[in-house]
This record gives sequence, C-alpha cells and structure tokens, in this order.
Amino acid sequence: MFADWANRGINMWTIEEGTINLEQGTATYNLPADTIDLLEHVIRTGAGSVSTQSDLNISRISVSTYSSIPNKLTQGRPIQLYIDRGQTNPTVTVWPVPDQGTLAQPYYVM
Repeated sequence: MFADWANRGINMWTIEEGTINLEQGTATYNLPADTIDLLEHVIRTGAGSVSTQSDLNISRISVSTYSSIPNKLTQGRPIQLYIDRGQTNPTVTVWPVPDQGTLAQPYYVM
C-alpha cells in the first residue's frame, strides 16, 4: 500500500507551510532537517499589509547554474533560488542576496 502511494506522486498530507524571513546581506538559510524538497517558491513584499502585500514568483535553479553566476554577492530583490539537499540540514540560497530585511520567503515543503 505504501509503495502504491509513493508511486502516485506527492502525498498531500506530507505538505507543510513555512516562512523564512530574509535578512539583508544573507544569502543562505537553513531549512528544517526533515525537509525533502520545496514545492513552491515566492518572495513576499509588504507582508502583513492588505494594501502592499505581494507574492512574486522566483525561479529554482540547478547547482551548475548557481555556480556559473559570476558575482554571488550582488544585492537586490531575489529572483532565483538554489536548494542544497546534500547536507544534514538542507539549505536554500537566494540570488541576488536580499538588499532589504523586509522580505519573506513563504514556501510549501514536503
């Protein structure tokens, strides 16, 4: 039965919602240790304000694409992210590095 469920794709009961508060000048953030993968990726600006809150999609990139970025310290509104699942604690790295501390990255994790 469990093998059948796994073969059907994502099990909806395994999805959780979380948020990372992005800090100015910090590119890499730890994810919970039980994280398998991130499903959706957005940057939230103006969080908590009905008139200014906005979720902006960002793209997931591969390790080879991230390694080819010439200046990984460039600051701005993040438009891409790279997920490293090969460690004890998985990490997510955003690029460009956030230039303000009022951004959040809501995500759905499984």
